[in-house]
Amino acid sequence: MEANEPRPRRRNWTWLLVIGLAILLGVPTMLPQLNPFRIGKERRWVAAAQIAVEEYLRDPPRDVVRPAVRSFQRLSGNGYDYPVWNINEAHLIALRTAHFSDGTIPIRIYVWEPDPARTSDGPWAVERVEKGPPPVEDLTFYVRTK
Repeated sequence: MEANEPRPRRRNWTWLLVIGLAILLGVPTMLPQLNPFRIGKERRWVAAAQIAVEEYLRDPPRDVVRPAVRSFQRLSGNGYDYPVWNINEAHLIALRTAHFSDGTIPIRIYVWEPDPARTSDGPWAVERVEKGPPPVEDLTFYVRTK
């Protein structure tokens, strides 16, 4: 080798190994939320939970919805997200707006994942409803399969 000739570059196999391990370990942690079959199931769960909430709001107990509300019209909003922390083991959260004849109320729907041992999801039902503080009067619904 001449003194002025550049040395042949060696590949740093350690860095390639570290990056490869990071990819190998990182992808499986993201797969459950990227799995198209899982996403399809979650969309069905949220849609079924929303239907259960709509049925509940069509004939609610008087103490849950404020007395000034006349009649339920519809829910608006779409999509869902995963709770930042697992509130009461809830699996998904959907934010919606309930439209009534005299106004709107923000709604949170917490959805539990159905029992994997069951072959079908079964009917969905509102398990519990919580009212928010007076200025906003939002409603939180906890929905799961029967």
